[in-house]
Amino acid sequence: MIAREKVLQLKIRQEIYDHILNNPGMHLREISRKMKIPKTTLSYHITFLIKNGLIKENYEGEYKRFFVKDKLSSKDKKLLYLLRQEVPRRIFLYLITTFAFSQIEISKDLNVHPATIKYHLDKMVEIGVIEKTKSNNGLINLNVKNFLMKREPVGREFFYRRKNNEIIKSTYRLLISYKDSIPDSKIIESYISYLKEVEKFDLKSKGNITKNFQDSMNQILDTVEDLFKPPFVF
Repeated sequence: MIAREKVLQLKIRQEIYDHILNNPGMHLREISRKMKIPKTTLSYHITFLIKNGLIKENYEGEYKRFFVKDKLSSKDKKLLYLLRQEVPRRIFLYLITTFAFSQIEISKDLNVHPATIKYHLDKMVEIGVIEKTKSNNGLINLNVKNFLMKREPVGREFFYRRKNNEIIKSTYRLLISYKDSIPDSKIIESYISYLKEVEKFDLKSKGNITKNFQDSMNQILDTVEDLFKPPFVF
């Protein structure tokens, strides 16, 4: 294995490495298009970086995606992959904002076919960023201390919610770090502002919502598909 300094001595190789560092999870065609480098040339240099331990490849569906080695955890890679795709990103950020809704409700609010919603929800459950639950006596625990949501069950219907509060922290950190490589920049900026306030919000203090938090929530609700504030109780 060649020393890192020698591997990156070539200008084009350093530029490819830096691009993957700043845009982790892109596949070959995306990198080629962004950097305006022919795919054959790009493939040669990425293969060289992989062989010398600087870049790692991951398979996600039909695509091979590239990351700088040891920079992101396996779960962060999957979450970032999700945030880069339009429909999964909309579903996931919707659930962060609205907390717990059914497949049919998400489909109606986002105007996406129920089967497509179900496919992506199942994938998100599989990677561990959301989970499905049922209403218990008309209430759903939102995995945030002392925070419940009123939801009357409809038959055997499941509701979907974020898995835990750590997902908020991970999402905030990834959006901050890689916002320039994630589409929908206006929406992403709104979510960053919102998630920052969520992290500071003490849920034990009823009604203690800062103006920034409320402004961020309002901005998101105005921007993303006319979302409605769900009915919460403490």
